[in-house]
Amino acid sequence: MKNNKIFTVVVVEDEKLIAKNIAKNIELVNSNFKVISIENNGEDALNFIKQNTPNVIFTDIQMPVMDGIELIRQIFQYNNYIK
Repeated sequence: MKNNKIFTVVVVEDEKLIAKNIAKNIELVNSNFKVISIENNGEDALNFIKQNTPNVIFTDIQMPVMDGIELIRQIFQYNNYIK
């Protein structure tokens, strides 16, 4: 039996080409993963995530405005089931 559950994904990466490649590869590897947004810094990502609550986040660590570690800390303060 095929699992048709869709997992929503946000990619957070400040280098545009790398971000697009990550998003493309995520969806190629598993069609149950749907990239719903690509954000280029932690602050923009946090605002998007608070409004849209994805299932999974792939984040870079070193980014302008807010780095990936701080993004993860802030997400876990209000929602600890996002992977």
